[in-house]
Amino acid sequence: MTEDDSLIELSWDSVSLLDDSEPDKWVYSYCGDILNIEEDDSRTKIGKFSAQYIDVGGAMNEGEPIFEILDCHSSSLAEYFEPIFGDNAPNFSDTVEQITKGNADGCNLLIIDRVEIIAEYRGKGIGLRILSHMMVRLSMGAGIVALKAFPLQFELEQTNEDQTWHKLLSLESFENNVEISTTKLKDYYSRLGFKCLPAGDFMVFPTGEEIPWLFEK
Repeated sequence: MTEDDSLIELSWDSVSLLDDSEPDKWVYSYCGDILNIEEDDSRTKIGKFSAQYIDVGGAMNEGEPIFEILDCHSSSLAEYFEPIFGDNAPNFSDTVEQITKGNADGCNLLIIDRVEIIAEYRGKGIGLRILSHMMVRLSMGAGIVALKAFPLQFELEQTNEDQTWHKLLSLESFENNVEISTTKLKDYYSRLGFKCLPAGDFMVFPTGEEIPWLFEK
């Protein structure tokens, strides 16, 4: 199978509680499956993904602190506060503004926090297709798309119920050096226009720019 003859579908759930008083009501979560559409129109699950859309504008209107929103949702989301907002919250940090050259076309934030593809379907350009699709489809109103370049093979031990899935991912086939793996991942994301922030492994893409990978083909 090549990139050109594979038909991929994203299927996701989005949950929102009515009359939710928690700060993370401003976080809209998208979690779902990556499906390959076979010739007989059946679907084969080949991956998973998750993303979080932070409605910064809505939170600002109600005076909700951005850090409280991210921290209420999860500790992993809270990690984005300092590099993306910092002392400028609810506006983007000076560093983000400098790196993106003022091309953040909106005040909201889309965080792509996970894309997994099983070993059989890797190396075909599917990951770049999925990421670029999410960057376009889920970022309306967002000025920045952000992610963290963290190789999945270095995560902590998974629960037993995840073992079957992780065998399909075959993460042991990846490079086992953290620094080399992270550099490779940053190079991979840079093909989509993501730019590295100075501290840590966070990367940002300003939505006012075009996704360069789309024009490589």
